Amino acid sequence: MRLFKFFRVGHQWIGIVVSVWLLLLSVMGFLLLIKKKVDWIQPPTRRSDLLERLHDGSLFGGFVHGWFSPLVAVSVAFLTVSGCWLWLAPRRRRP
Repeated sequence: MRLFKFFRVGHQWIGIVVSVWLLLLSVMGFLLLIKKKVDWIQPPTRRSDLLERLHDGSLFGGFVHGWFSPLVAVSVAFLTVSGCWLWLAPRRRRP
């Protein structure tokens, strides 16, 4: 039961924190996908360069690109494992 509670609490708080970063990455990734079709994103002034730097974290400096992004990757792995555990554990206990 302790492991279940650990995963539940960890899943909740890490999910809240990481979801903000993942939402930003998702929006920037989507805008980068459609940049050739939308003049506002890629006019002659190259606004897409800003989007690319924001998407890969280099806009915020070496800390985000070198430390925060890998931490988010590990957090997503934890969310995957804990989510599977939270979904499977109650089903395992049923007769």
